[in-house]
Amino acid sequence: MGGTVTLESQLDGGSTFTLTLPCECAAPALDVEAPAAPLPSRPTSKRPAPKRAARPLTVLVAEDNPVNQRVARLLLERWGHVVQVAENGAEAIAALAAERFDVVLMDLQMPVMDGIAATRQLRANGKRGKDGRPLHVIAMTANALEGDRESCIAAGMDDYIAKPIDVEGLFAALEALASRAAEPRASHEV
Repeated sequence: MGGTVTLESQLDGGSTFTLTLPCECAAPALDVEAPAAPLPSRPTSKRPAPKRAARPLTVLVAEDNPVNQRVARLLLERWGHVVQVAENGAEAIAALAAERFDVVLMDLQMPVMDGIAATRQLRANGKRGKDGRPLHVIAMTANALEGDRESCIAAGMDDYIAKPIDVEGLFAALEALASRAAEPRASHEV
């Protein structure tokens, strides 16, 4: 590759390895705090996702990966939603005990408590969304094997979005949920 490796070592002082590689200048870094074009996704339509939600939602993102947390937060906040992050299922359950949310985006594979166990627990606890209806839970996972969607639904999740995130699909799911939340509840619902 045309580079060099050097080593400096001192007895009882440790070693320092230096790798030098010739590289071309890269394009300027993307400022992730500034508004930008929608994040790349698998195309589902020719029309890009709108920039703002019709109705802001309060979203709990249960995700252990810091990069995925940041991507989800930036995307959702760009659409106008209010976002809180939980790093595992146990933190998600604690957040749900302290506050009501419109929707939970739930990763499946997390430490401490996975998304399936957390969803089963919140269903057993009868958790409700801000609209008083059963809390809406969307699985958001890299598990895209046959049968994974059915496992999520059987655990009590309402929907399933595969990673990498289908931006238009997620936007559509949240807009449908916002429309449902805006509808008056029937008097017989508890």
